[in-house]
Amino acid sequence: WLKEHWCCYVMAGVRVGLLCRNTADVAGLQPSHTQGIEGSIAGATVQHLHLHRVTARTHIRALPSEDVNVAIVGAGPVGMLVAMALSRRGFRRLKIFDRQPKPPPPDAAAWGNAERSYNLGLGERGQRALNRFGVFEAVDRWSQTVLGRMSYSQDGKPPVATLANKRVSSRIIARDRLTSCLYEELRSAWPDVQVQFSVECSNAVFHSVCGNATLTLQQCGSLQPGDGVMPQRLTPEADNDSEQCLVVDGGSFNVDADVVIGADGVSSKVREAMEMAGSHTFRQTFPDRSPVIYKTLPISMPAGSRVDLNYSTRKTSIGIEALPNIEGSLAGVVLFKPTDEDILNMRSASDARQFFSSTFPDWPTPQL
Repeated sequence: WLKEHWCCYVMAGVRVGLLCRNTADVAGLQPSHTQGIEGSIAGATVQHLHLHRVTARTHIRALPSEDVNVAIVGAGPVGMLVAMALSRRGFRRLKIFDRQPKPPPPDAAAWGNAERSYNLGLGERGQRALNRFGVFEAVDRWSQTVLGRMSYSQDGKPPVATLANKRVSSRIIARDRLTSCLYEELRSAWPDVQVQFSVECSNAVFHSVCGNATLTLQQCGSLQPGDGVMPQRLTPEADNDSEQCLVVDGGSFNVDADVVIGADGVSSKVREAMEMAGSHTFRQTFPDRSPVIYKTLPISMPAGSRVDLNYSTRKTSIGIEALPNIEGSLAGVVLFKPTDEDILNMRSASDARQFFSSTFPDWPTPQL
C-alpha cells in the first residue's frame, strides 16, 4: 500500500517521511494511525514520519512499477540500499544523484591512505541489515574485523588490550568505501539504474495538479563515463571534499519524477522543498551540551602491530581513537572541545608536534 500511494523521504537513514500521492488515499487515515509506525532502513530506526498531502487526480497505483519514474537524491548507503530494494520490487526507472564525486573502486590503492576518510564500525545490527540486502559479503571483503581495544595510559606503562565479548565482531570500513561497495553491487545486479555523481539537488517542486515533482540539479564535478544522464560542459573542479558544490558553467538541468526519495543528509534540499510545499514536517533539534570537534589523523603502525584492535588514548580533555583499514594503517580521529586552550594556542606545525610529544608520548606520537 505504501509503495502504491506514498513517496518516501529519508534523511541520513534516521528519519523517514512520506509524501502522499492522492488526498483521497488518506481520507480515512487519522493521525493516531501513524503515531505507532516504526521500522528500520539499514539498521537505522525510523523516528518520525513527515506527512505531506498532495492533491492529484492521477493514481500511482494505475502505473506498473516499471513505468514509475523514481529519483533518489543521495547516493550514500541509504540511497544505494533504497535503489536495491525498489529494483527488487520491479521498479526499473531509477535515477540516483549525489553531490560527491564517484568513489574509487573498493580495491583501489587510494583506500590505504588513512587521511582520505574516517572509518565506520558495522556492528551486529548493521551487518544483519546488509545481509538482508545480500550485500554484506561484498562489504566484508574490504572490511577489517576488530576484536577489542588497545588502550594507552600515557604514563609509561605498557598498553592494555581488552577483547570484546561479542557474539558478532565489528567490521571496520571507510565511510565512502562502504558506499563504493554498495555502488558496485548495485551496478552489477541492476545495470540499468542510472547513477550520477557530482550533481547537487538545489531545489524540488512538488506539483499538486499532476502529482509528480521536478528536481533542479546542478553539475558540480566531473561526470563519470557511462554514469551520467546527460553530458555537461565542465570547468576545473575544486577540492572534492569541499562542503560546497562548485557549480560549473551551464551545468543546471531539471528532472521530472513520479516519486522522489530524499537521502541527502542533514542539509536535505528535499526536506526543505517539502516544508516549502506546506508539508506537516516535524523537526526537533536537541541542544549539544558537550560539543566535540574532530580532526583526522593518519597513523602508520610498526610492522607486527595488531591490526584487529581499536587503538585509543585520552589525556586531559583530548581523546584519540584509531580504527584499522585492511591495508594495515590506522585512521585516527582527534577529539577535542572547541574551547580547548591547548588546541586554540597552536599556531604552527611545530606547536602541534610539541603538544603531541608532551601529551601523548607513548602513542601515537612515535608513529606520526
